[in-house]
Amino acid sequence: MPRTEADEYAVVFNAGASTVNLQGWRLNAGDPGQDFVFPALTLAPGQACWVYTNEVHPETCGLSFRHRQAIWNNKGDCGRLYRADGQLAHEKCY
Repeated sequence: MPRTEADEYAVVFNAGASTVNLQGWRLNAGDPGQDFVFPALTLAPGQACWVYTNEVHPETCGLSFRHRQAIWNNKGDCGRLYRADGQLAHEKCY
């Protein structure tokens, strides 16, 4: 039976000194097709948003991949954040 783990999440945090418009940016969960494309969303410096596998939490931006199965590997995976132009902005592996 596949793992569901709807409460898995990745945090996107603006560590810079200026506001960032994430519209069209893409968060990849490590495999082809495991992509979340950001809607119109602006992150102020120091602001963070959580992107869940299959839950919606308005208090943390209300973002979700809407996948019914787990997308993050518990024994290690990489998340990659791409700008709207396709350039890699950040990668985090665990």
